[in-house]
Amino acid sequence: MSAGCDPASDQTLNLETTMTKHEILALLQQSAVSRLEISYDSSDDEGMIDSVTCFGPDGAQVKPTPEINSLVEELVCEMLDEQQGGWELDDGSFGEVEIDVETGLASFSHTVRVIDYSDEDFVVSILEGN
Repeated sequence: MSAGCDPASDQTLNLETTMTKHEILALLQQSAVSRLEISYDSSDDEGMIDSVTCFGPDGAQVKPTPEINSLVEELVCEMLDEQQGGWELDDGSFGEVEIDVETGLASFSHTVRVIDYSDEDFVVSILEGN
């Protein structure tokens, strides 16, 4: 799948439609989707949705429509931009989000990549040894 998130774009849901977050949740309920698992990754100023997996009320995996995939990808990118602005910058970040359609809660497990440096000064005698 691998859809990109463009943080420079307008921060509202605008997937060639004017669906609100409430309407997206209603569409998911109408499509017998009760839970979603989404994974994402980013680095070098690029954020990507890696996968969207949908589950029905019985816990069985449900194949999402292309429209649902697009809406969920846009929704997750928007939530990441709102809660973790700059999540795609530098070494980026990655994680997973689980969305409970009934409660409307999105639970993120988010990891930020950080390069850390440690400086050490030391002196060695060239004359000792040989």
